[in-house]
Amino acid sequence: EFWYYLNPCLHTHLGDGVDDPLDRDTTGPVRNETFFANLLWDVNKSVRVGFEFTWRETAYRAPLQDNQGAGFHTQVQWAF
Repeated sequence: EFWYYLNPCLHTHLGDGVDDPLDRDTTGPVRNETFFANLLWDVNKSVRVGFEFTWRETAYRAPLQDNQGAGFHTQVQWAF
């Protein structure tokens, strides 16, 4: 994961993750990969609002088909 503050209240995070077990050790997925990017706004010390894009890919043993897709997530955080 990498993050960068665009200004004191606005920051972004980028990340990638891979799980690639030995094929002989699993009967399910043989590879999972994900990428994410988000933008978070600290409105004040108590409230944060954010948006995230995620891309996921999963490879399976035959005869199952591989799977991939995008996800969009929102966040509202209230700290007290």
